Amino acid sequence: MSEKLDHFIIAFQKHFANRGEFTTKDVFHFFEKQDKDIPKTTIHWRIYKLKEQGIIESLGRGLYKFPDQQQSKALFVPAFTKAHQKLFSIIKKQFPLAVIGLWPVRSLHEFMVHLPAVDWTIIEVEKELDESVYSFLRENKQDVYLNPDKKTMEQSVAYDRQAFIIKSMISQSPLIQDNNIVHPCIEKIQTDLFVDKTIYNVYQGDELANIYRGVFDKYQINLLRLKRYAHRRYAWDKIKKFVKQETDRELV
Repeated sequence: MSEKLDHFIIAFQKHFANRGEFTTKDVFHFFEKQDKDIPKTTIHWRIYKLKEQGIIESLGRGLYKFPDQQQSKALFVPAFTKAHQKLFSIIKKQFPLAVIGLWPVRSLHEFMVHLPAVDWTIIEVEKELDESVYSFLRENKQDVYLNPDKKTMEQSVAYDRQAFIIKSMISQSPLIQDNNIVHPCIEKIQTDLFVDKTIYNVYQGDELANIYRGVFDKYQINLLRLKRYAHRRYAWDKIKKFVKQETDRELV
């Protein structure tokens, strides 16, 4: 799996969750236990990425810790079922080199006042392969939609509680692996909810504000990652304004 997916981050955070401080030696030992043949240059690159993304901060030469304001908050992991794990495994077996991110929308329903009567599964696929994945899933599933437009959402998907929605993935989307499934980071989900108003129509208005407040309160948020992806979607300034108005938080 590509390093771009940052798939090591969740395992790293879980391993050091109860450590106030940890050293470069500790970090090397952690990664070498995962892969005894890992090059030292790769570990140094991972440490650099962890610092760059705000996952860890330096206390001095060779000494690190998690940012205080984030350490007490939970890591976002979607509400996966065994069916989701099986589905992801089937897709990856058929398309082993494809970059795929999967998540169930009900993962955010805990933050909403008016719960939508849907249990959609979002499957994001590289644009070059989205039609192939769509055709593959349509052979066994009836409720599969590829990049549905407003009319399709209103006339079909809105009434399809168990729909599988395939979306073309934005390049350099921040993804993470957990429970043997690659899924979007919470910062990507926040941004996509804000931008993709056609697909996420039932998550707009007051409910979008509820979701943003709930996510900021409960989960660890990497502001650098949020900013970077929001810029890719040309939405950073609008999201900053929205967050300030709805959550009284300042994003810089």
